[in-house]
Amino acid sequence: PASRRASSILRRRWLSSCADCHEPVEVPLLQAGGWLLLPAFGMALLPVRFLINIGNAGWPDEVMLFVWLLVAVPFFRAWKIAPIAMIWLLVFNVAWPVLVGIIAEVPIQYLAAVFVRPSLMAAIWIPYFLKSKRVKATFVR
Repeated sequence: PASRRASSILRRRWLSSCADCHEPVEVPLLQAGGWLLLPAFGMALLPVRFLINIGNAGWPDEVMLFVWLLVAVPFFRAWKIAPIAMIWLLVFNVAWPVLVGIIAEVPIQYLAAVFVRPSLMAAIWIPYFLKSKRVKATFVR
């Protein structure tokens, strides 16, 4: 019958278009260039910093590592949501040490010291992730 013939034609077309379906599929990763290499290196080295401090790590570092993981996957897979996730990570990097310092009643001099570096990083990288043509061209999936 005609329906059997149509289904066999569709099946042959699907099989011919899916001939290499049994080949291993490569998951495309971030192909960064230019200034985007700096945050990529920073994202790659952040877990190393946590591994070095593993003996001194407490729950604040564990929370930070979890947040990094939430951002690293979209960043290195070059997902479209990665720039927004990076912006949230930068804001979190500014707010988290201050919040932990307030909870732990750390002196204000220490809070000022841990506030300056992440604030400068956020002031540089947030506009870059919002305006850069390279960022818009890289994170498209």
